[in-house]
Amino acid sequence: MSVQLQKQLSPADDQIILGQLPDRIREALVARAVEIEYPVEAVVEMAIKLRFASPSPVSLIVKH
Repeated sequence: MSVQLQKQLSPADDQIILGQLPDRIREALVARAVEIEYPVEAVVEMAIKLRFASPSPVSLIVKH
């Protein structure tokens, strides 16, 4: 099986991700997209990037 990497989420990818989220999170992401007039997939991407860019609570507790 061949995997093609993309720099951005497609609307289909967005729907798959949103379909797996709890209702309150999905609704918040969609509401934010409407509020800032961005495509939902862009808001989902931003949320993912922010999550990985922020230090996790575990990394704040565990010293390396």
